[in-house]
Amino acid sequence: MHKPVIALLTDFGLKDAYVGQMKGVLAGMAPEAVILDISHQVRPFDIMQGAFFLAASWRYIPKDGVLLGVVDPGVGTARRLVIIHCSGRFYLGPDNGLPALVIRSGREVQAWELAFPGGAEGSERHGGVAATFHGRDILAPAAARLALGKNPEALGRPLALEDLVRPAWAAPKWEGAAVTACVLHVDRFGNCLLNLPEGLWPDTGLGRIEMRMPLLQSLIPVRTYAEIPANGVGILLGSQGFWELAVNQGSAAAVLSLAPGEPIRLMCAAMDLSMP
Repeated sequence: MHKPVIALLTDFGLKDAYVGQMKGVLAGMAPEAVILDISHQVRPFDIMQGAFFLAASWRYIPKDGVLLGVVDPGVGTARRLVIIHCSGRFYLGPDNGLPALVIRSGREVQAWELAFPGGAEGSERHGGVAATFHGRDILAPAAARLALGKNPEALGRPLALEDLVRPAWAAPKWEGAAVTACVLHVDRFGNCLLNLPEGLWPDTGLGRIEMRMPLLQSLIPVRTYAEIPANGVGILLGSQGFWELAVNQGSAAAVLSLAPGEPIRLMCAAMDLSMP
């Protein structure tokens, strides 16, 4: 029997006590669980960046693990809290687009709306539920119970997948050999990671690719950053499971004047890249 795993992803940062309080609740209710930190440095309120971190990390969480995501600018409002089971793992958090990339790329997806009539079990020992900190008072107790084997149907009601929030940036738009994509994230090296996940394109034999928007730029299909020639911009399948734009030992974001959330339009002259 492996130990239960709970992975945390938040925009809380590390200066305040918020992460420690959540971990305290988890330690009290599931002391045998392994607690992993994916990141607590998501930009405040940036659901898209949190969704990218979540999707990029999903495959590295052990099967039956629980990924507790809290990037929740709508905390305390009528927005839903959900449990999602996808590819053998659980997501627990707000239904605000944070799990949208995982849902899109996963298989055998099921969802439940988290429901705690009268308050979350486990929160009463800490003084009830604060309207501004559901991560600690509702989601952490639920994550502990889920990690310990509680059936999701005991924690909420089934939810139709089509009712889950899916922001426009979660999926590219295809028109034959052209695709309008979105920059999900710019990493510290200036690589621009796109909402084009692994499997949509072959990683070899792409031929000539052009960016048509927001500027005209030839892109060079490569396998590694070192293959990108001087003064060139490469497109490659990166380690995070998404296609990205890169410059060899430079910043593609600076060269192309791109930022997270910006749309780009790509055209491949050598093959039809339309969605299967």
